This record gives sequence, structure tokens and C-alpha cells, in this order.
Amino acid sequence: MTHHNSPARQSKRYLSLSVIILFCLMAALSWASSETVHYTYDNTYQIKKAAFTNFTTSYAYDDAGNINSITTNPQDTTAPHLPC
Repeated sequence: MTHHNSPARQSKRYLSLSVIILFCLMAALSWASSETVHYTYDNTYQIKKAAFTNFTTSYAYDDAGNINSITTNPQDTTAPHLPC
């Protein structure tokens, strides 16, 4: 016995899935855009510091301009909360 979904049932399923995906995308974009980051650069235009709301990440470079250390203060060990 073969069972086929009716076109109307498939259409509703696709619409429901589309609404859920759209909601998750909008929520994720809202979460991502709510953070303000301030960047500081050195005289060679390399990033020196990124200051987020709850922590700061600093970058140090060797003489060739390669990153040799990255420090975050305070240590941010919390995973971001995504609404979906």
C-alpha cells in the first residue's frame, strides 16, 4: 500500500517549516546585532583590541606582524544563547 501526501498537506508542511526557519533566522540576527563591539587598531592597522559588553579580547603581534597571543579578560566561558 502506497501512501501519498496530498498537495495541500505538503504545502501546509512547507509553510510551517518556512515560518519556523524564518523565526529562528530573525531571532538569531536580533541576538547577533544586539552586541556592540569597539575595535582598536595599532599604527599598522592590525586589530589591537576588541571590546565587547562583558569582556575584552587583546591581540599581540611578533615583529613580522603575525599574531603571537590572544588574551580575553575576563575569560568568557559562557556559550551564546540562541533562541532556537
